[in-house]
Amino acid sequence: MEELDVYNEDGSTTGKTVFRGCDDKDFLPGEHFAVSMVFIENSKGEFLIQKTPKGQFTSTGGHIHSGETPHEAIIRETKEELGIDISKDNLLSLGYRLLDFPLRFLYYLKKDIDIKDMVLEPSEVSDVMWLSINDIYKMIENNEMKRGHALLFKEIMKYKFNTPSLNDVFMKYRGKYDVKFPKRDYQYFELKLNTKNGKYKFVITDNGFQVFKKKKTQDEKYWDLINEYKNNNDYNGLCNAIDKFIIKYERM
Repeated sequence: MEELDVYNEDGSTTGKTVFRGCDDKDFLPGEHFAVSMVFIENSKGEFLIQKTPKGQFTSTGGHIHSGETPHEAIIRETKEELGIDISKDNLLSLGYRLLDFPLRFLYYLKKDIDIKDMVLEPSEVSDVMWLSINDIYKMIENNEMKRGHALLFKEIMKYKFNTPSLNDVFMKYRGKYDVKFPKRDYQYFELKLNTKNGKYKFVITDNGFQVFKKKKTQDEKYWDLINEYKNNNDYNGLCNAIDKFIIKYERM
């Protein structure tokens, strides 16, 4: 059974360890296990995507073992899953992301690799393919890519094209408000407000949000849609609009 270090939200280890598959109760608030993920891009602008035996699409990576650094973990995982040695390559660290749970250390690598040269680990990888950015976005929209990997791909797009990501918006409001990603989706998160005038829920994507007000009586439609905002991937515009709506409902 794999032993994992426990991390703080600042990316440091706590000195505690847990075994993979442990319960949430083994973690105190603010504690996480961690994974390392890499997105590999070729000279055509395509990204290497894996398919798991369960039919999910992912990038490359996995759990950071106890005593490993995130950098050592991604080198090991890439070798185990794809049979590729990237230890001497220009592996770029993009830090870590606290999207929800676990802590995710993100890497980017520009490298041309012939799929024929890969040796796949059949228990983890059933197929690999090079896909365009548009194809990956379509995959994300169809909920075909594993949630955390889809979120991290958008972080890669932020790095490449300087576009805002949903994680940026999430981190802005995390700690001040009740915010949470749903377990079975990765394209939005919820922000909840409790005010004197009632309870409100913001459903926020990376290009807009909807505002719902909770009904006093429970029926088939528990929340009423009362407002909506759309933008064109403008981070400042999106956050300014959220702030204005929050102030509006808090003052009512």
